[in-house]
Amino acid sequence: MKSNFMQLGMGSAVETLCGQAYGAHKYDMLGVYLQRSTLLLAATGVPLAIIYVYSGPILLLLGESEHIAAAAAVFVYGLIPQIFSYAANFPIQKFLQAQSIVAPSAYISAVTLLLHLALSWLVVYKLGLGLLGASLVLSLSWWLIVIAQFAYILTTPRCRDTWTGFTMQAFTGLWSFAKLSAASAVMLCLETWYLQILVLLAGLLDNPELSLDALSICMTLNGYVLMISIGFNAAASVRVGNELGAGYPRVAAFSVVVSTGMSFLLALIAAAIVMCLRDRISYLFTGGQAVAHMVSDLCPLLAITLILNGIQPVLSEVVRWNLLQPAESTKALWDAPVRNKVKVHAWRLVENGLAVGSELQRRKIKPGVVCVACGREESLAHRFLECPHSIFVLKVLQTLLGPLEKPPERMRNHSELCQWLLDFFGRSTSN
Repeated sequence: MKSNFMQLGMGSAVETLCGQAYGAHKYDMLGVYLQRSTLLLAATGVPLAIIYVYSGPILLLLGESEHIAAAAAVFVYGLIPQIFSYAANFPIQKFLQAQSIVAPSAYISAVTLLLHLALSWLVVYKLGLGLLGASLVLSLSWWLIVIAQFAYILTTPRCRDTWTGFTMQAFTGLWSFAKLSAASAVMLCLETWYLQILVLLAGLLDNPELSLDALSICMTLNGYVLMISIGFNAAASVRVGNELGAGYPRVAAFSVVVSTGMSFLLALIAAAIVMCLRDRISYLFTGGQAVAHMVSDLCPLLAITLILNGIQPVLSEVVRWNLLQPAESTKALWDAPVRNKVKVHAWRLVENGLAVGSELQRRKIKPGVVCVACGREESLAHRFLECPHSIFVLKVLQTLLGPLEKPPERMRNHSELCQWLLDFFGRSTSN
């Protein structure tokens, strides 16, 4: 029932696109991606809310006891407003992180946490609203975070270039954006839903209350440590996106190594602490001896999980970048209104698949190939920017089409090169 995993996964598409756009200095697109993702996640929240409404019968259908299903359903009803707060919160967070704006979100979350604790104590213990009150307070806390973060975006000068107001451009390209978001959501959901499957299986055991108590303690501890790894995940994503957008893949790779190493080291320390305190750590949550014994038996598996979760989020982020980052811009090339052979040549240029001399030598196919027009060493930059023949062709095109934007100096910059080609195709076809 964890809708936040699905919406967080879909919101990760914003992380991919905003990071790349910010690195390529296309600041206005960050606001467009933010609005586009919010619309998409809000639409996704509607079927999720319907599932929440029927959570009780669904749990009974899965074999849970009536007592557990009824209690879970009451709690879930109060989480329905939270679904739509996620639709705005996740894109806003990715929007800010892409610009390396992290501290305001941390301060807002810290203040909201203190307020949440006070309101939860008041609603649960003083007003006696129980599980429903606790979940409603949780939904309220998330909406307060959304409102505060959006107010910061509207008022801070740091977002003046990236947030230019609401625009109808957010309603364009929703289908391609949805496919990108869905692929990202599937990756995250498959990685995290196994925890929810464990909860369902624990509820089918002979003593479900005891099993769920022990499992919830282990999942809580795992969640604490997992937040550290997710933090490194966010840091790696921001840096990788910015560096790839700026055309520095080696710096992006170095960022991945540093983030993965730090996250793995901290996960090892956490696993060692859990194993040293395996007989006493459950007393942080409960005083039951039976639960403590069961948690102690589960601690070796918990330690292994902590170590694996220390590296998995960061590495999965790298996989997502490699799989999803080029998708939108490359697809736009294939949709350009030009002849197919032009599209193929443009795609080979973007994907570094042209048989220039430097590439043939790098692949050890045919070393020593030089430019046939001027006899100099041939590279992508030379073929399209530096060769006297290419300079002459560009000048002729400018006389026919008018002033053209200068091609990107870094020919390996995926986003800038795709955008320049699309702009060039548009000028060519319109003239």
